[in-house]
Amino acid sequence: MSAVPKGLLRYWVLELLRQRPRSGSEIVREIAEQTNGCWIPRPGSIYPLLSALTREGLAEISEAEGGMKRYILTSKGRQFLKELRELKKQFEDKKRLLMPLFFTILSELPENEARKIREAVHRLFCSLIDARRRLEADFSKRAADRMVQILEETSKKLEKLAEHVEG
Repeated sequence: MSAVPKGLLRYWVLELLRQRPRSGSEIVREIAEQTNGCWIPRPGSIYPLLSALTREGLAEISEAEGGMKRYILTSKGRQFLKELRELKKQFEDKKRLLMPLFFTILSELPENEARKIREAVHRLFCSLIDARRRLEADFSKRAADRMVQILEETSKKLEKLAEHVEG
């Protein structure tokens, strides 16, 4: 959970509960599926969050089916989610203004090449999430320094590539 932006899990859980009642384990599976396994929230994050949402009146326990608690959004939770969506939309509008041309350029590449680049970016993103999670779980200065070194080397190589392509 700590490798993703603060508040993302809360938002995602609210979105999932908006769709239908879900148990904690169903939420974990759904997020793992939607992220292609790049992010699998831990039960130690999900269940305390569900308890907090219940305490705050944003969610409530629906009838337990086969002994499994399922949670649903309350009207207060739906209103809160609506407000979060508006904030998200405002952020995305601003982000679009700042987005580099990288992904629009991909649309001009042959499909096979664009696909390879998208897959490489996906692997890079998943690797960054995993490295951060592992580093936070078992911090060492040596590992942090090595991560900085790799990121700096990668950035320099990409900068050189950009200079080469422009030249």
